[in-house]
Parts: sequence; structure tokens; C-alpha cells
Amino acid sequence: MSQTTPPGWYQDPGRPAGEPARERWWDGAAWTARTRPAEGARTPTVPSLPADAAARPHSLPTLPGEPPSAPPAADPAPDPAARGRRRDRAVVGFGLLALAVTAALVAALFLGDGGRPAPLPTDGEGPSPTGEHPALDGPLTETQVEGVALPLPEGWDERRTDGVVSLARDTYPCPADETLDCLAGAASLHAVPDAGTLSAEGAARSDVAAFQRAAYPAEAYGGVFGSEELLAEPVTVAGQPGYRVRVGLTTPFSSAVVESVAFPSPRDPSILLLLRLSWDDTDNGPPLSDLELILNGATTVSDGPGTAA
Repeated sequence: MSQTTPPGWYQDPGRPAGEPARERWWDGAAWTARTRPAEGARTPTVPSLPADAAARPHSLPTLPGEPPSAPPAADPAPDPAARGRRRDRAVVGFGLLALAVTAALVAALFLGDGGRPAPLPTDGEGPSPTGEHPALDGPLTETQVEGVALPLPEGWDERRTDGVVSLARDTYPCPADETLDCLAGAASLHAVPDAGTLSAEGAARSDVAAFQRAAYPAEAYGGVFGSEELLAEPVTVAGQPGYRVRVGLTTPFSSAVVESVAFPSPRDPSILLLLRLSWDDTDNGPPLSDLELILNGATTVSDGPGTAA
């Protein structure tokens, strides 16, 4: 079984720059709205770098001043019952990611959008998408969220998860624990009701911090030791103006990339949709074109395939 971080007060991952240090209560599964001044703050234990980290070509130092997205995971305890059997991280992981989405955006709503809350743009005011739209002649997911379905690139499978559109590609034994199954690529679409005035950019930036360690947890990958923002730009998804943030990660075993994309629901602008993409930045990972296809190919469906998630 995976080891979770115990409840407690930890450094607030969403504190706006320039404000006094403070702590936020972690309930063991998600961030809550409770905060307090950082006096007497607990200092989380940060895993040390492996001895050969300096020789790794993709090692990326954590950016100065970059706050952790969640309390570092406690040291995993051995589970004798887990030895000799395999667990499908695709099924377990997507459920955890949905919880992390809610926690990240609840914090963002209480803290404000980096001091710059703004209503979502109306139809017709959004930017043009990056790159050209691929030809949408392939299959779509059976499940949809707020009337939006995702394309299924070749080699990807749809995973049934309540309230989420989930895609997965290529399962393999996790590098830090071979009794677990990891994914070379994953995509998920979630709905976040009552987003208020939180902008698409604010939602994407708030979410990507929590997403990093949810997608690449310590028990499966040995921890995330460095991150670097690779891309942040407006984008159009399913005809709606949104925003994407892409972050490169370094684990003890390899490099990876995560991306959070936020945009309003085509049915109800008060509901934000979050598209999360993650993939191994290795020879075994999916091509970037697959991820762009999923993003640019997100489609509004009415009476076509798909059932509400």
C-alpha cells in the first residue's frame, strides 16, 4: 500500500509572492482552507539527492523560492502482503488525481488568483490555439465531462473512472517499487464547479503544483527532486479560451513532464474544466504529438458518443 503524508501544518504551497510566510492544514488527503502564521512552522523532511545525481543529464535543480506543492511523502513502510502481486496504478492513481485537483483549486479560490482574480473570457475573446488542429477522424472517449470528450490516439486506452475522462498508455513496473504499475503516459479531464472568478491561468498554475507529485509519487518513482517550467501560454480547448502550464520534472530514475490545462465548460462558464497530461520524457514515453492531439482534439459532443462522467 502507498504511504500517505500524515495530517498537519505545512508550508502553504499557494502563498502569493510578497506575503508573510504561513502554513496550511493538510488533512492527510488534501489541502484545507485553514491557515495560520508560519511561526513555529514544521520543516518537512526533504529526501536527499542520490549520490550520482550530478551525473544525470536531465537533473534539474528546484527553482529558488519554489514552494512545494504538497507535504513530502513519509517514508514508505514495507508491505509484505504487497510482495508478489501487482497493482494497477492507472485505476488507483486517477482517483487520487481527482482529489488533488479539488484541493489545489480550493486553495487557489481562498488565496486568490495570484492577487489578480479575473473573470473567464467570453466566447470569441479567446486566443488562437497553438499549432494546427489535427484531423479529428479518429475515435472519441465513451465518457465525457460537461459535454467534452477526448480523442483516443493510437496505443492509448480509455480507463473508466467516476467523474473523470481518463486515458492511459503503456503500463510498466514502477522503477521505485516493481509491485506497482506505472504509466508511460496519462491524460484526464475533470470538472471543477463553482470556480468563481478564478481565471483559467490561475487555475492551471494552482493545479500544476499539486499535479506533479500526484502523477509521480515518491513510492512509485522515488520522489521529485527538481522542476522547471517549460511552457505557459493561452490555448483554445473545445472552442473555449483556456491556459496551459507545462513543467519538466526530475526523479531519481528518469525525467518526466506534466501539464495542466484549464478552460471553462462549453455548457456553463461558471464551471472550469481541467485537462491533465503526464508523460515519461524517455524513449519509452509517448510522442509529444499524442499529447497535442489530445489537447487540440478535445471535442464538444451533444448527441454523439459518450456519457456524462
